[in-house]
Amino acid sequence: MVPCDISMSNLSAALQDVNLLYLDGYSHEMALSVGKQADLMKIPILVDAEPERTKTELEHLLDLSSYIVCSGKFPEKWTSISCIPSALLEILVQYPRARFVIATLGENGCMMLERIEGDQL
Repeated sequence: MVPCDISMSNLSAALQDVNLLYLDGYSHEMALSVGKQADLMKIPILVDAEPERTKTELEHLLDLSSYIVCSGKFPEKWTSISCIPSALLEILVQYPRARFVIATLGENGCMMLERIEGDQL
């Protein structure tokens, strides 16, 4: 499916009762189109940022994101910072609309960095 396959009115209707939009970066053009409409409708967006996606595929989705979830490999690949907490901080700095970023660490759980009121990290 590509963006021209669906009208904005149909997309708006489909998103009408949505409380959270999950995007994973696959079908990039469609994900971006749906994400932009969700953003206009003030629907929070969770982006599953996978290290296999390119910057071109993800950067505009991350610009729209309210929440970013990624594997433990993604923060270093995205920021070139090898320390996960520092890389997560850099991601929050790069994407000021994101409320939090979580890196999953397999059997070691996950690590989360949250932005609190007043844009403090």
